[in-house]
Amino acid sequence: MTHKAFKIRDYLSSDEIKQLTKRSNTKALALLLANWGIIVSAFVLVALWPNPFTVVIALILIANRQLGLGILTHECAHNALFESKTVNRWVGRWLCGAPSLVDLDGYRSYHLEHHKLAGTDQDPDYINYQAYPVSAASLKRKLFRDLVGITGIKNLMGLVLMQMGVYDYDLSYKPKQRHSLGWQQHLKQFLHNALAPISFQLVLFAVLYSTGHPWLFALWWLSLLTFYSVFARLRNAAEHAAVPDLLSADPRQNTRTTLARWWERLTVAPNFVNYHLEHHMLASVPAYNLARMHQLLEQRDALATAEVVYGYPEVIRRMIGLQSIPAKNT
Repeated sequence: MTHKAFKIRDYLSSDEIKQLTKRSNTKALALLLANWGIIVSAFVLVALWPNPFTVVIALILIANRQLGLGILTHECAHNALFESKTVNRWVGRWLCGAPSLVDLDGYRSYHLEHHKLAGTDQDPDYINYQAYPVSAASLKRKLFRDLVGITGIKNLMGLVLMQMGVYDYDLSYKPKQRHSLGWQQHLKQFLHNALAPISFQLVLFAVLYSTGHPWLFALWWLSLLTFYSVFARLRNAAEHAAVPDLLSADPRQNTRTTLARWWERLTVAPNFVNYHLEHHMLASVPAYNLARMHQLLEQRDALATAEVVYGYPEVIRRMIGLQSIPAKNT
């Protein structure tokens, strides 16, 4: 099925686009500090009241903000967080990408291809979405593997191989194999590419050790290997899985926006990532302006045929083939 290509200027004026795409150092810094503030608070919570309940809460919050830092890396890859490209590059590499184990340059190259080829089977992310909807049993198995760390370990191994240059950088985790360079060259490439992530891990452990709570370092990795995988899968699927027409040129058919509740923003949808349709309509809009863009498009009736749903339980229904009426104006 084919659809007429979407043109953002059919719905937004030049002045509105200029305002929506305007970067704000103040908003960017506030977003960055909010993410790190939640992470620090989670560590403090367990340090002050160490018990199973606080540990679970901390794991959820840390995993949510590990995903959040990945989203901010995405913003920096678009040069859409801070006003300066230099600041975006530095923050994206050291304060966002390194903690979330993402290489900014590798991610940017791969992700821009996703935007260029979205709506086609050449999209590097197409393999992540084409199988949906799946059976409820299949989704339960996937989420179980996520929660117990099987997916996290697999993805971590994939990232290491990407950093070594064994595979192309491709976050579908099914990269194309490269010609072998020899183990010494692979090791050298790994040490170069993994400098920022390794440096972050050393700094994090040193800070926790200096506070007398080195064992809290385990929270970071437990979050990354368990709840992060769950949240990342649902966030990823919410964007393009089981949409009306994955091979349409119209983003309203191949991309989804999910209107998130407060608790979903603290789990699966940090940093306005739920407004993914708007992001594909105009990728230069910073995350902190996407909600305003959604409001404007809704007022102009630009989303009448769009895939907009309310809440991630509805996304899960779509993932297993249970359709319902999209919720608008909520």
